[in-house]
Amino acid sequence: MSPSLLQILILFFAGVFASLFGSLVGGAAFITIPIMASLGIPLPVTIAANTFSNLGINLGGFNQFKKKKLINYKIGFFLAFFAFFGSIFGSSLVLKTPAVYIKVILIVALFTSLFSLFIKPKKGVLLDISKKITKPAYILGAILATILGAYSGFLGAGVATFYTYGLIFIFNQSFLESTGTRKIPGLVQSLGATVIFLFNKQVNFAICLPLFFGMYLGSEIGTHYGIKFGNKFIKILSIIITIILLIKFLR
Repeated sequence: MSPSLLQILILFFAGVFASLFGSLVGGAAFITIPIMASLGIPLPVTIAANTFSNLGINLGGFNQFKKKKLINYKIGFFLAFFAFFGSIFGSSLVLKTPAVYIKVILIVALFTSLFSLFIKPKKGVLLDISKKITKPAYILGAILATILGAYSGFLGAGVATFYTYGLIFIFNQSFLESTGTRKIPGLVQSLGATVIFLFNKQVNFAICLPLFFGMYLGSEIGTHYGIKFGNKFIKILSIIITIILLIKFLR
């Protein structure tokens, strides 16, 4: 499929819009995938393009988080390791699991996270520089990353949101820290999946590149204002996106 100039522009601006908030709290796929479907792009190519464009959303804003020292590389690469192997070995296992069970697990996780934010209003907002990360936290993080790596292999919608909550509740990070740190496993997952799509000849660069550059630009802009407005702003966005995710999963 060779997209027209109009379709290329639609893909670019869809990427910009989706990543303005998606770069901070996730959920960009709920914008980009329906738009690509409406343009008549085949589903395998759509999924491949969305995966490819996630490279842009994770690369965008990375230097801004780096300069503000909001990326924990130790945690990020630790999660990336398990996410990578989860995406390779876990996808087939997840695909054999009935979709209704997967949806129930995701819904329970989202409700629990949302409820926890309300009963612990300071969680993810205040930064405790003296905090220590325990071994149980790393074990839980490894399990989370493996599951999310597998989940991203066949759907992936809302993965960034789950990473955010995991980093906040397991590793006691702030919303801004979690947004910066999760870019590392996000990049690894997207890169691995993109390589697989390339081998299977599902990557249409005429579709992928406009979306990629749109995602990158939107992520740069979103990161700038996310850092400027702070953790409370991102928390509000997270609650909104979580509610939208719940509505999507409950339908």
